[in-house]
Amino acid sequence: MKRKFDNNDLKTIGRYMMIEKNMYAQFVDDLDGGVNRTDENLISNTDNKENEDGSSNNNIDREGKM
Repeated sequence: MKRKFDNNDLKTIGRYMMIEKNMYAQFVDDLDGGVNRTDENLISNTDNKENEDGSSNNNIDREGKM
């Protein structure tokens, strides 16, 4: 016979989800050098901008490789 979920189960699941979310946020932060990022930092200076000759940088990744 299956046991039904109760509120304690849901609280436990919620705690694990918060831990996962915080660990993911820390992981993303570490990828960016560990600084506290703001919205401006999330947008790269080269993304979606056209160069003087009309070409764009959208197909070039962060290291400059195609």
